[in-house]
Amino acid sequence: RLLVSASAVGADEAHRIGVYHELVPRDLVWARAAELGRECAASAPESIQLTKRLLHETIGEHLATQLSSGAVTSATALTTEAAREGSAAHAEDRDPDWTI
Repeated sequence: RLLVSASAVGADEAHRIGVYHELVPRDLVWARAAELGRECAASAPESIQLTKRLLHETIGEHLATQLSSGAVTSATALTTEAAREGSAAHAEDRDPDWTI
């Protein structure tokens, strides 16, 4: 749904469907990041090392390729007539005309 619909997803909905696990106010982002870092640092070093190895071996090698492919697709999508129409419709506060 998120990939093929034109609907926007707000923060509450994104959280509900699991796109992210936590929303932090802008002024508390670094403090929360430091807190999460301390939580991770308190774990057993061997556990962290094994988890990082698992992630690297299962998704790490493919992640760069997937991110690159996604970036190329997104950049290409921004050059289309549909992108121009969508942006114009948004700026003009109207529904897009996808038939043009």
